[in-house]
Amino acid sequence: MAQESSLGGPGLPTPPAVVEGLVRAFGKDKIGETGYDIAATRCCTENEKAEARKRGQSLLYGEMLPDGVSKALHPSRLGQPLIGDGATVLELGMGSGTVAAQIFLQCASVRHVLGVELVRSRYEIAEAAFGRLPAAEPSKYRIQSSQAGDQICIAEAATGRKLEGRCADFFALGLDLVQRADVIFFAVNIPCKLFAQLCERLSKAKEGCRLFTYHRLDTVWWSDVQCPWHQVEVNVPDTDTFATSWSPQGYRRRPATRPSQSGRQCGMKQARPTITTTRRTSSLSGIFLARLGAGPAIGRRSMVPGSLYTCQQDMRSGTRQSAWQTLAGAGLMELLQLSRSNTC
Repeated sequence: MAQESSLGGPGLPTPPAVVEGLVRAFGKDKIGETGYDIAATRCCTENEKAEARKRGQSLLYGEMLPDGVSKALHPSRLGQPLIGDGATVLELGMGSGTVAAQIFLQCASVRHVLGVELVRSRYEIAEAAFGRLPAAEPSKYRIQSSQAGDQICIAEAATGRKLEGRCADFFALGLDLVQRADVIFFAVNIPCKLFAQLCERLSKAKEGCRLFTYHRLDTVWWSDVQCPWHQVEVNVPDTDTFATSWSPQGYRRRPATRPSQSGRQCGMKQARPTITTTRRTSSLSGIFLARLGAGPAIGRRSMVPGSLYTCQQDMRSGTRQSAWQTLAGAGLMELLQLSRSNTC
């Protein structure tokens, strides 16, 4: 296991056997792609682009690189809830499925990985890749169920562990499962009109869950429901980066302007919060790490993306406390952990 002192860069070496498995599933040219013109960007059809514009969504796309995922899976970040058997990982907006597949191949303790993707052309890349695993190693994996263009589930023959992909809107299928997830990947952008619904769903995550998210929660928590997420301390330093396709060396945003109360009505033709970005050689690649866990209550302030947050519930008073902290240096995505502690 890598020591914390070795985690200063944007990634950790991915085990060779895992890389080989990913190459067998996706092809050598699709693993570790960098830049903006990658396979899961080029695949989108004109109809999908038109539909996204109609919904007010963006098809801008990027992926975690394998070594960035390996770092994210370290116990000090996302990996702690995955220690032991029977863990469930939920990926909302899985794109081409490389992250979901890597978690399945790399984390033997994970019982079920479920990836949900709305864009059919991206889902089809994942579906084909997942199906190549049993084709390449029929004695190790089998297709448990499959419906072309809709759903595929691969099972490990010896253990019954599952890698599942669904083509669906994760507000209909995915967010309803947060209560049983140990880790949630949510590296996708959504329209601001859905922020309140997203917050309500994420607030129901179970004790100890950790969240990896594209959105800075302070900019999207447009809900009267108290935010239960706390920053994970290890993600505070600027050096805690995660390698991504668009910026292997790191990426971070400038702090966003906190929306006003009236800004919560963004879905009703109000302006959505402005978030500007800047590329920096030594900044975070894009993770916001948070946990539900014990920790001091911190005043709600504007946050810098790419930080880890924690949240607690005061069981003595029966009220949940928000815990936000302004932190310098953060990435495009964020990791969080959920915990409701009886100590404050």
